[in-house]
Amino acid sequence: MLDINPEKVRQVITEARMLDAKEDVTDSAFDEEEFEDTAPETLENPEQDPVYEELREFIRSLDEDEQIALVALAWIGRGTYEASAFDLAIAEARRAHKRSYRRIPARPAPSGQLS
Repeated sequence: MLDINPEKVRQVITEARMLDAKEDVTDSAFDEEEFEDTAPETLENPEQDPVYEELREFIRSLDEDEQIALVALAWIGRGTYEASAFDLAIAEARRAHKRSYRRIPARPAPSGQLS
């Protein structure tokens, strides 16, 4: 059983895609030297990005079971676990809970891990 409302997962995906879109701009629109001169401060320091902060605060507002389910879904999305091993992913996420849920926004392409 999934211990997180699918609407909450969709919200995380939506916000993570906004962060991904900023990364896509930096990857495709500028060469590295030009980017260093023109990149917005928020992309250089994601912790200062309001979208990043909103996503991080939303994840922190989830209850423990929801955070654990979100981590397990991300692990399945990135291929650490197969979907058939969801219970194992949940058990491992529960053990790693304190450190794992904080890292979701910092992972590359988090929206792709959850969609």
